[in-house]
Amino acid sequence: MDTLLEWNMIKKQESSATIEVIEAKGCPLPLPPRSTTNPSTRHENGLAMPKHVLSNDKVDKLHQNVPSVLLLTQGGCNEQIRAHGIMNINIGHGRQKLIGAATRMLAYIEYPRTLKANTTIHKVPSSL
Repeated sequence: MDTLLEWNMIKKQESSATIEVIEAKGCPLPLPPRSTTNPSTRHENGLAMPKHVLSNDKVDKLHQNVPSVLLLTQGGCNEQIRAHGIMNINIGHGRQKLIGAATRMLAYIEYPRTLKANTTIHKVPSSL
């Protein structure tokens, strides 16, 4: 039997067992949709929280840097990195601090991702 086929069968069995346990606990599946956005409101709702946070003068600068670094490690999040870059600059972190964070992640996220993150950060406007 093919190894990939065996793997898929095992995963299917594990999924079935998981579903059985969840249903036995009284949680009907599939779960109802819980989304609070739709394609037409996603952009507006996505900006609501950062705007709320940035209007608060007690923003903890460290907590703003953590999501930025997490986005850097994932890759493919250029628009999110850009948005977090704008927020970081607006709260006084500066572009160099973000570039430093990306560079320190080099050993973990490798060169191409670091280069892409730094390029994205360089494109962030100094102010809006």
